[in-house]
Amino acid sequence: MTEYYLMHKNEICGVMIYDEETGRVMNYQDNHVGLSPFLGNCDASRLRKWWEMRSIPASRSTLQDILRAAGCFTPGSYLAKNLALSMTDSYWIRPKDSSLSYADVNFPKLAAYHGGGVPGTMRLPGIPTLRWADRWKNTGISAWIRLYW
Repeated sequence: MTEYYLMHKNEICGVMIYDEETGRVMNYQDNHVGLSPFLGNCDASRLRKWWEMRSIPASRSTLQDILRAAGCFTPGSYLAKNLALSMTDSYWIRPKDSSLSYADVNFPKLAAYHGGGVPGTMRLPGIPTLRWADRWKNTGISAWIRLYW
């Protein structure tokens, strides 16, 4: 079990207990600062649902290739390995013992340091490599990259 802070940019929303073996959120303690998913009011049950919705869907045809290439067994473990980052919002998870800030993991800022591309981009057979601008338009980015912190 690993403890993470659920972050909204640089604000701590709460503490999440995550099981690496199952890829599931085991518990969540909200800080009641009004920034958590579900309109600022989140509990363990809601965070589990949020985590499932944020993971790569099992129906995606390339999921097993993505997980294998990343050394992960579940979509949840792949999500945790990428700090639950998304192109569509400012939520992410930070290991409790980490000093990462939102500026360290923010996708648009990462692109500026890598010639407009995403560091560690995976190339899978049959999946075209896209430029950063193309990725920005495709909000399904979490299935196409690996950024292991």
